[in-house]
Amino acid sequence: GPYYVVSKDIKKNIIYVGKEGELYDTKCVVEKMSWINEAPKFPARVDVKIRYRTKSIKAVLSKDGTLEFLKPAPAITSGQSAVFYRDQRLLCGGVIK
Repeated sequence: GPYYVVSKDIKKNIIYVGKEGELYDTKCVVEKMSWINEAPKFPARVDVKIRYRTKSIKAVLSKDGTLEFLKPAPAITSGQSAVFYRDQRLLCGGVIK
């Protein structure tokens, strides 16, 4: 069957591939966060979009940028945007590390 890029080691110039099931993860780190208003109390339960035009995923965001998904999320990709919402209200945007 098909293989997918599941991770990269830029410093060593290595790409790791795997099956579709290996695309899922429960955690990532988000940096360069820009808050629209005041940041919430942490840890904060949020809805997050990690891909354009996808459904929001329920997650918990820590003050240090650690994002833990309540269910495994597919294709969490370094360099992609993560956009945070609460009750369909935009809270923040950042970059997945």
